[in-house]
Amino acid sequence: MNCQATMPHTVAAAVDRRSRQATSARLPDMAIFPWLRSWERQDVQLSDYPNAKRWFAQIAARPAVVNAIHLLSDVHRAEMDAKARELLFGAAQYQRR
Repeated sequence: MNCQATMPHTVAAAVDRRSRQATSARLPDMAIFPWLRSWERQDVQLSDYPNAKRWFAQIAARPAVVNAIHLLSDVHRAEMDAKARELLFGAAQYQRR
């Protein structure tokens, strides 16, 4: 099983279960939000997780989050070459050393 492919779905499912009871944002919400921010590129359909979709919309609409995303949009991100991407996200990170 490809951990890189299943992790976004696992995070979305966990948020979906937890957000059924959530009424306000907490520190774990702020820690998890960046993981789901790129849900489209991770092949996750938020419509499959209705509570996570609602949660994501609530967090994304918070003024501090809107401001932080705006500030980050000005930061230039260096492009990753294939070797760097493999080291960070590929099978090499799971090899026994």
